[in-house]
Amino acid sequence: MNILVAERFNVDEDRDTHYKWMRLLHENTDRYLQVMFRLGAFRKGNGRARLESIGVPKLNITMNLLPPSVNCGEWDEHDAHLAADVLREWVRWNGVEQEVTYWLVGRRVARAFGLNNLIELGHATEIPGDKPGGSVAVILPHPSGRNRIWSSAEAVATVRTRIYGFLSSGEPVGEQPTGPTV
Repeated sequence: MNILVAERFNVDEDRDTHYKWMRLLHENTDRYLQVMFRLGAFRKGNGRARLESIGVPKLNITMNLLPPSVNCGEWDEHDAHLAADVLREWVRWNGVEQEVTYWLVGRRVARAFGLNNLIELGHATEIPGDKPGGSVAVILPHPSGRNRIWSSAEAVATVRTRIYGFLSSGEPVGEQPTGPTV
């Protein structure tokens, strides 16, 4: 099962609606996940095309960790960790932990899952805290046109090679996390 996890919706939201989203995350996690799964992330458009160009496979679930914010681009580290924990608990509860690959879009999403900045884009690694042989995560470059990775053919080729290596072997490849987490 492939689950793509992106950062957040890129629209501004009024303060009252934002607080309703946050109440849902903190008070009714099952409903929060249902809504996020239904809304999805990168289902089409340039962002999806960029992800497909580096070898991201067919996805079973796409979602954003966080809902729209009052200030576009705002990132709440605490709520992101909470949403990541809620998703991981849902995966464990459904008994598919050994079958899941999380495709994490961007380093902030990776940090929400407990992975640090030392893991290179495109590398696959086990998620800290999961049992050995559990879920695997692949950190992807954010497909925004502002991300400089996409303007470097060499960087894109390196990420693509790492992803194809992981997909062909089925095993985590690359550097395991070392040093302090961020």
